[in-house]
This record gives sequence, structure tokens and C-alpha cells, in this order.
Amino acid sequence: MAMPSIRHAAAIFAAITTCLAVFATGGGPIVAQEASRRFEVVSLRRIPPACEAFELSLRCEREPQAQVSWRMFPGGRLEFANQLAIDLIRVAYGIERLPAGFAAGGPGWLRSERYELIALTGSDGLPVDQTVLDLTQDMRMMLRTLLAERFKLRVRIEPKEQKVLLLRQVVPNQLGPQIRLTRGECGPLPTGSTRLRFSACVFLADGQIHAFNVTIADLLPLFEVVAPLPLRDGTGLSGRYDARFSQASRTSPHLAREVGLELVPSTNVIDSVKVEGAERPVDD
Repeated sequence: MAMPSIRHAAAIFAAITTCLAVFATGGGPIVAQEASRRFEVVSLRRIPPACEAFELSLRCEREPQAQVSWRMFPGGRLEFANQLAIDLIRVAYGIERLPAGFAAGGPGWLRSERYELIALTGSDGLPVDQTVLDLTQDMRMMLRTLLAERFKLRVRIEPKEQKVLLLRQVVPNQLGPQIRLTRGECGPLPTGSTRLRFSACVFLADGQIHAFNVTIADLLPLFEVVAPLPLRDGTGLSGRYDARFSQASRTSPHLAREVGLELVPSTNVIDSVKVEGAERPVDD
């Protein structure tokens, strides 16, 4: 029998080492960096804690802290204001709408120290009037890479059983009058409309939510706003649609029923994030 080449032997050794590491740690592989694409410009700084009344300290500031928020702009600008480090991780892994226990482990400062982050994908870096209320998967992957490089973040992905709501049709094989097969176009929309999705044509205009050429998965974030539990698509629908909702229903559980859908309690296995290691980043 022919002996394996050095390159072949090295590949076998690497595969065996990886398997042993997974077995020894009792779970999925530790993920340090998720994507090769990176933000081209990053500004990151820790926000000092605010002072209590009449407190004098070099470790706090008297100025009120900024409002907690995160925004994405269509030009490729991502902004986080006054965010806990653990919440940056939650957004990066798409679990910001899940219970806090879905991001566990790591040093205590992840849950006490707040950060301001501005990241650019290569555009001019100027925010535009239009704010987008969701992130693309590509942007989340770049945020994971940023956290791996700047926070030295290492995580383990672990399956976890969780109560969820399944989105289903109220009447099988029938949708409501507010949704129809798409015409394949986006708009036209009136001046002053607000874009609600980055990766789909979903806008708020004239007191209504307009969605064009979208899948049911594209609409899930709209329903998640009013859902008390994580939401999963159980419709089995694979087509693309145009839909319209009343703006008033954005804060109502009746939002899905406008298009002939309902939310049904169920149980599902969802990936959680276990932090295996992290280091405080250096401000820039």
C-alpha cells in the first residue's frame, strides 16, 4: 500500500485534531471568525459609566449617556450607540429578539460595559435620511468578524429547545385579500416613505406598510415586532408576493391576520451562543 504524501498526512492530522477538540469540549466547534469580508473603517470606543448623584470619580462622567440604539443605513453604514458588549454579540448572531439566555458565558464585563461602534463597508461613510430597521446576513457576518478581531471573541454554537410561534395560514391554501402574487416590481412609492427592510422591498408610507416582491421569510421581522416569542415560518409557501398592512396593526397581534396568517404556539430547536473567551478591545 502506498504511503500518504506529507500534505495528505497533514490534512488527516488536522482533521483528527479538530474532531478531538470537539469531543473534548462536548459540543460544536468554537467559532472565532466567521467571514473573510471585513468592514473597511471601524470606530470603536467604550463609554464610561455615568456618575450617580453627587459622586466624584475618575471612572464615570456626569454627561447623560446616549440612548441605546442600533441603526443601519442603505449606503453601508452601521451604528451602535450605548450598547452592552453582549448585545453586540446578540445582534451579530441574529439572536437579539431571543431571551437573554441565548447568549451565555464569557467574562462579566460583557454585560456591564457599553460601547459605541461605527462601521463602514466602503462608502463615503455619511448617513442618509433613510434608516433601515434590519441587518442583512452579510452585515451580521462582518460584525462577527469585527468582534473576533477586536474583542478576541470565541463562541460555541449550541442547539437549545425553545418555545416559538409558527406562522401558518388560517385557512389552508388560502391567503387574505391584502396579499397577492407579485407583479415583480418595487413601488412606486410616495415621497417621504421609510424603508423597513434592507434586503427586501418593504416600506412605510401613507399610514400603510407596503411590501413588494417579497417571500414570507422577508415578512417575518414585521410579525416579530408583535410576537411575544421567537417566530418561525410554518406556512410552507415558497412564492413571492405583494402585500399591504395598516400602520396601526404594527403594534397589534392582528398584523398577520390581515394577510390570512396566524401565530400558533410550538416548540423548536434554536441555536444559542456560548461565549468561550473575550478580551476588552482598545479604543480608536
